[in-house]
Amino acid sequence: MATKLLFGQVPMSVMTGALALFTSAGVLLIHAVPLFHPSWYAGYPPTTVILTIVLFAVFSVALILVPLLCGLFALRGRRWFAFVATGFAILTMIGVFDAAATFVAGAVAALAGAVLLWLPSAREFGRAAERDRRSRRGLVEPRRTVR
Repeated sequence: MATKLLFGQVPMSVMTGALALFTSAGVLLIHAVPLFHPSWYAGYPPTTVILTIVLFAVFSVALILVPLLCGLFALRGRRWFAFVATGFAILTMIGVFDAAATFVAGAVAALAGAVLLWLPSAREFGRAAERDRRSRRGLVEPRRTVR
């Protein structure tokens, strides 16, 4: 069964949080591009240069994919995206103290996106989307205790 994005039903907090995470991914991509410039590695042995570039590439892909996927899953109403986005924001904020301006901007955008995804309207959207997915699969809603 094909799942579609719920743009018509997405609250503003989720939309803005996802856009902040997309911005974070874009800014971190801009930050990663100069790491692959060959002039930075002049005078080093080729094996060291290759290993360094491969490690930078793996780290950069992870650094770009995490906020991008969190934003996409947030728009689809998944519930786990806020935890991953928060963990990513915390880890990037740790690296801010000795970093370039583009990394700082990406970390701040990730933090803003994570904060927006914890707002009550975003959490309710996740719960409603989960109920909708469960009802489409024919699963019954678990009983809730009365408080």
